[in-house]
Amino acid sequence: PCCSTKKGMDGNKFCQKCGSKLLLTERYRALDILGRGELGITFLGIDEFKPSHPYCIIKQSLSQAQGTVDLQHGVEKFTQQAIQLEELGKHPQIPGLLAFFCAHNIHYLIQEFIDGKNLLQDVQENGVLKESDIWEILKSLLPVLEFVHQHRVIHRDIKPLNIIRQRETNKLFLVDFGAAKVTSKHNPLKKGTVIGSPEYTAPEQAKGEATYA
Repeated sequence: PCCSTKKGMDGNKFCQKCGSKLLLTERYRALDILGRGELGITFLGIDEFKPSHPYCIIKQSLSQAQGTVDLQHGVEKFTQQAIQLEELGKHPQIPGLLAFFCAHNIHYLIQEFIDGKNLLQDVQENGVLKESDIWEILKSLLPVLEFVHQHRVIHRDIKPLNIIRQRETNKLFLVDFGAAKVTSKHNPLKKGTVIGSPEYTAPEQAKGEATYA
C-alpha cells in the first residue's frame, strides 16, 4: 500500500522493491491504479484463480495503510460500503461484489469489472449527446436510482465518469459507490458530510443535505 512501484503483469509473487506479496489471498493481482478516493485506492486487477484470468476491480482501504487516527471509523465505513455493494450488486446494472477480506491487516473488496467506456469518454470522443440519447440514458438509469433509494442509499457522486456503457450489451451501469450514504430508518435525511464532485453536486448536497433525488 505504501510502495509506488508499478506492479504490472510480470507474474511475480513479491514486489521486487518492498518485498510485499502481490497476490491477494493467492488469487487477485492488482495491475494498475484507476483512482484514489476518501476511503481508498481503486485498482484494475485480474482473478488468477480462474483459467481466463478475467479482469476485476480491487478497492483497498486507506485507513490501515496510512495510519489514520480514526482507524476504527475508516474500517467501519469501508465495511459498510462492502455491505452496500453486496446488496446493490443484485441489480443487473450495478457491478456485483465478488469478495471482501482482510489481508496483511488491510481491508479489500473485489468487484465485477464492467468492460466499456464511461459517458465522459463517450462525449469526449463523439461530441455532445443528442436529446434522444439523453432520454435513453434517463430511461435506463432512473429505475436503477429507484432501486438504490429503496435500499436507503444515496449515491452522491452521479456523473458521466461513473456511468459506464458495457461494450458487449450496450447496457448502462452505475458504478463507484465510494461516496454513497446509507440513511437511517428513523432519520432518513439527517444532515451529513459534504461530499461529491463540485461540478455535479446539487445545492442541497453541497450543504450536507443530500436527498433521494
